[in-house]
Amino acid sequence: MRARRLTAAELDTLAPEALSGAVLLAPVRLPGGPIAKGTRLSPEQAAALL
Repeated sequence: MRARRLTAAELDTLAPEALSGAVLLAPVRLPGGPIAKGTRLSPEQAAALL
């Protein structure tokens, strides 16, 4: 398993499919509500994150 922090610039270059299945190492606040640390991103969550 690899863990690394992505910058905003790196996120801008990714497609949602690239993040689908990734596990968050820190919580994220989105307009639709927070996503908790340890969450494995669904395709819908990955799209919302980008």
